[in-house]
Amino acid sequence: MKKSTIKIAGFMMLAMLLGGHGTASAQNFDLNGDGAVDVADMSALISYMAGNKQGGQFAFRKQTDAKKLSESAGTAVDLGLPSGRKWANKNVGYSQDPDYGTYFAWGGRTSVTAKGKNYVFEAGTMLDDKKTAFTWKNYEWIIEGGTTWRDVCKYTIQDGAEDAWWYGYGPYGNATFCGDGKEVLDPEDDAATFHWGGKWRLPYTNEIEELLEYTDQVWDTDKKELQSGKTAKDAKGVWGCWFIGKNPGRGGRDWSKAEIFLPAAGSAEYQYVEYRDGQYMFPRGKYWSKEVDHTGHFGHQPTSTAVILSINRKHCCDNEADAYVSFYERQYGLSIRPVMGD
Repeated sequence: MKKSTIKIAGFMMLAMLLGGHGTASAQNFDLNGDGAVDVADMSALISYMAGNKQGGQFAFRKQTDAKKLSESAGTAVDLGLPSGRKWANKNVGYSQDPDYGTYFAWGGRTSVTAKGKNYVFEAGTMLDDKKTAFTWKNYEWIIEGGTTWRDVCKYTIQDGAEDAWWYGYGPYGNATFCGDGKEVLDPEDDAATFHWGGKWRLPYTNEIEELLEYTDQVWDTDKKELQSGKTAKDAKGVWGCWFIGKNPGRGGRDWSKAEIFLPAAGSAEYQYVEYRDGQYMFPRGKYWSKEVDHTGHFGHQPTSTAVILSINRKHCCDNEADAYVSFYERQYGLSIRPVMGD
């Protein structure tokens, strides 16, 4: 968004605020995406017009015409978890890739398919014709012309990154947080909700933690070849992690037959998929949650990362799985395994 455009929008929005607040047309000036045209929008706009580099309130999606996948929702599986939360039996995008599903940036709705021997993305399946990789430049929630995590314009939290877009400077040179403070994806930015509809959504961090605590994790193929006596060398199926209900589970029932399989689909970074089953001795799977990683890890700013469920094989030749909560940079393409929400 050009500065001159914002100035014009500012004067128009001011008129709306003074004389037409609450009208349908006023909704066009909800620059921070919080569903309201109010002082929060105006204060950031004034700050920007005054010449500040930052202005984290201006959130706009780079791409709005993402096509919904032509697939029905998966089946909700009850694993006997204490909360009663049900997890889907498939990844979003299974209609495009039955083994792995497709890839999404965090907060992005566009489904990207990988194919070919080296898993290069299909031409034309990115956000637009010019998008050929999962990078900050192509991320949906980035300011126009932005190229780094500092240019993220939605889901920006007070993390002390004073040189980032979501901080501005007052008359005395003091850095002021002017982001939206959102830590959880809005329903319209949740790819599970967008593509499957109904009550399907991405899981919260505590729901991932519950899955890990109240299931047994086993590394095997989708055909359970290791459990049936085959060696890893002879196995032909898709590698991944089985999450199996524990005995006894909720209500004293035997949940040991309740299970879901999450494939090791790797991660889509730049133009290629890395650590996908078949490429490496230790394939991995990474699955988005619904939340920003507000704690920050290993030098990453909290706003730039989101919480994930990470799965991988612990040792090269057995079926011991290593599944845990972690984080990943928001611009990369990861898998989505929905839960049935409330």
